[in-house]
Amino acid sequence: MRAQEDLRGPEFEGYRNGYEWSKAACESLAREEHDGPLTIVRPPLIVGKRDDGRIARFSGPYTIVHALVSGLAAVVVGDPDGYAEISPVDDVAEAVASAVLAAPPPPAAPHVEVIAGGGGSLRLSAMIDIACRTLNEFRARHGAAPIEQPPFVPTSTWNRFFLPLANQYLSPFQHHAVQLLAMFQSYTSMSTPFEPTRTVHDPGAVLETAVRHWAARKPRLALARPNPWTLLTT
Repeated sequence: MRAQEDLRGPEFEGYRNGYEWSKAACESLAREEHDGPLTIVRPPLIVGKRDDGRIARFSGPYTIVHALVSGLAAVVVGDPDGYAEISPVDDVAEAVASAVLAAPPPPAAPHVEVIAGGGGSLRLSAMIDIACRTLNEFRARHGAAPIEQPPFVPTSTWNRFFLPLANQYLSPFQHHAVQLLAMFQSYTSMSTPFEPTRTVHDPGAVLETAVRHWAARKPRLALARPNPWTLLTT
């Protein structure tokens, strides 16, 4: 469900971006076209396996990790006390496999599996703190200077004041980074957590393991010298 303040006009039917629209459109299509038993699995941001952090592709939330260590994340847009939902990939795989392989009878009506931490979800401030701390531990072991944790900017302030300036003065590359990171605002600024049907336990440890594995697999990126944004004047 979308709040009135989330609506963004006619593009993407009011959703914030094409990613959110596509998820809603696919779920609507499944409900409309499938007249038999149906289970819909709604995962949050997906990170690596709980025990070792392994994952097939470093996409999604790893964009945030890369932005933190590269300096592209000049600020973190969102509420520091907002809930940030993540899940290890094996929790998601278990939910999908269970839906496919479940013993009969199948659900009589469309059933929704929500994978989330609920009240035990990370807050955005804790999520960024864990990511930066884990990266800095890796950097310290390899003799690299620590990265600084970027400041938080409320979503409304960013969209109303900073974003118009960013659109006007940023380079094309920086502007693309801003658009990419904006996709995660709805995941990292929730005032209330989702009510899970499958609870993600100890998401802080999950995130720490995932970031540690990312750094080990991407040492050149993890140890790079951040290139913070600067305002050029002529």
